[in-house]
Amino acid sequence: MFAKTISGPIKAYIQSGFSLGYLACILCMMTIIIWSWYKLPWVAAHPAEAYPLRFLKTYLLFFIPFAGGFFLQKLFFTNTGFTGQIFFGLMLVLAPAFFAFRVHFNLHVPWVKAEWPGADQRYWLRIFHFLSRYVVLIPLLLLWYIFQRSQQPFYGMAAAKNTSSYFFLLLCMLPLLFLASRSPSFLTQYPRLFQALPAGTHAPWWKYALFEICYGLDFFTIEVFFRGFLILGLVYVCGPAAIIPAACFYCSIHLGKPLGETISSFFGGLLLGIITWQTKTIWPGFMLHVGIAWIMELLALQKQRG
Repeated sequence: MFAKTISGPIKAYIQSGFSLGYLACILCMMTIIIWSWYKLPWVAAHPAEAYPLRFLKTYLLFFIPFAGGFFLQKLFFTNTGFTGQIFFGLMLVLAPAFFAFRVHFNLHVPWVKAEWPGADQRYWLRIFHFLSRYVVLIPLLLLWYIFQRSQQPFYGMAAAKNTSSYFFLLLCMLPLLFLASRSPSFLTQYPRLFQALPAGTHAPWWKYALFEICYGLDFFTIEVFFRGFLILGLVYVCGPAAIIPAACFYCSIHLGKPLGETISSFFGGLLLGIITWQTKTIWPGFMLHVGIAWIMELLALQKQRG
């Protein structure tokens, strides 16, 4: 059952018109983008920069790999007539803007600082940082209601089937996650809990639980956006041709994390995109995403305390 659950969608994707040459060009493009981020400091948006510049940098960081993924298709495929459609054009231009808005949204910050001026401020800033990211669902709801409410449920909200297979896949990933946790760069990013409650902090149990719950719920907006909006939203326009550009976009949001995580995010986004394309639901991806995130938290906590 597990092999069929994973291999079936992959086989269907390959048979839909997969091109190794196209994938090779995509990997070259993403290699250049990743190299530029880690080697050219001016590429990244910095907090000290004015908001318009930070937003523009972030927008281009997302737009270039996303649009590049579609542009390169013209070199290998002839059936790219979808590029002239209005909805496709809106998605191409607006999707990076929506996610850049999510990244830089901070209207809650003055309120949090006023309500918690003391030692708890750092904790509550992180909590509301996670919750504020749900703002990205507003434009997605509007686009879905205007263009696609008669075609499908809100992006990826259909019920999932055979979820036990995805639990097994999560178990299979444990050795890879364990190896990743041994990297020094891993402990500079994880556990995320220490961004809110530094190591050695004494806090009631509910603060630890609330943080991890909010951290896990943050992945719901990720899955709705990348697998629901970008895959299921575009599948009615361009079919499986949306999967690799969405994986490029997904990889770009991991820039700045440990290099291994950034690179693997492309292949993880590709696999989750294929699964979502076939299952028409985001729930398997959400389950895998949250499971991996919480396992990484546990592994990092163990390393920190060891």
